[in-house]
Amino acid sequence: MTTFSTTSLARMARTTPATLRLWAEQGWLRPSPTPAGPRYTLTDAVAAALAIRYRQSGSQVDRYIGVLQFVAGVSLADLRRAVEEGRTMVCPGEMLGVRSTPGVLVVPPQVTDPKVRRLMQAVDLAPVYQEVMSAAKRLDRKQSGRKVVA
Repeated sequence: MTTFSTTSLARMARTTPATLRLWAEQGWLRPSPTPAGPRYTLTDAVAAALAIRYRQSGSQVDRYIGVLQFVAGVSLADLRRAVEEGRTMVCPGEMLGVRSTPGVLVVPPQVTDPKVRRLMQAVDLAPVYQEVMSAAKRLDRKQSGRKVVA
């Protein structure tokens, strides 16, 4: 399984390493500890990138942290399947009246209001997922091209 450093994840998620360190310190993201420092998964990268989009769109802290935690808890295979099925909108369990469920991925509703449509596009999982996957491939190619010096 490919993992990423804090700096690499920050680039993929379009945020700062300090933000990721804060999220890890608060327990909102759970990187794996290693001697070289914390390592993050692709799922963590998608979760962080989507949470950043929510934050940039004006979401309250509890909303984007809820998105971060929910998406970080979904397997990469399930995220891929949700994108393929068009279930790309995070709906918190609280909005559904189910506090025992952190959330679900649903098909975005059709809306006619242009302002609402722009907001929904800004926080849609599909383009964020694709961006992170592309960034991970570029990073992997870049790292595999480096020579290892003993």
